[in-house]
Amino acid sequence: MEIPFNKDLFVGDSPSFETSQKAELKTIVEEVEKIFGERDESYEIAAILFYDGPPHIKIQEKKLIIYLGQTALNNLYTFIFQLSHEAVHLLSPVFDKDVIWLEESIATSFSVKYTDNKQYGRPSDKEYKYIKAKNLGDKILKINPAIIKKLRSRNFVISDIKIEDLISAGIKPYLANPLSEKFKKSPDRDASVGKPKTARNSP
Repeated sequence: MEIPFNKDLFVGDSPSFETSQKAELKTIVEEVEKIFGERDESYEIAAILFYDGPPHIKIQEKKLIIYLGQTALNNLYTFIFQLSHEAVHLLSPVFDKDVIWLEESIATSFSVKYTDNKQYGRPSDKEYKYIKAKNLGDKILKINPAIIKKLRSRNFVISDIKIEDLISAGIKPYLANPLSEKFKKSPDRDASVGKPKTARNSP
């Protein structure tokens, strides 16, 4: 798989730095596709950029720019952890406001497992939303590791998958309901059971 980087957008210290990032991204994307299905190749992966902010994917027409935190520039563990999460969002890109909990959950679950399996260290996230997302992702992938491939065979865009699609694929309603909600606007729920919280201290 060729990763076509736009040289004008790429930020790095040297050609070898760029080459190592492209190689790592290629490996991660191949693993993501193996588990969750093929990427929409009508989108070009244009660049990896580092900045002082949270990791995310920016869509510019049919080009995808991967933004990683500044700490990922000099820390292999952080680079792998953030990149493996964002790689899942490369499969069927949508704008941040349209991402549902299902997509964010499998991205978080995958990034933790991938980073851990590569022996870069066991990652942890102290932000409650992402702890919840990991727990939800772990649950559905334990039910059926191939469930995302199955769902995408009917609806290719992960964040377009509806609650009825999840239920028909064997996900219980108490999990399907939060997974089908928008990630940014979802009500706060207890990830351990998928039901509204009764009480909790703020993280």
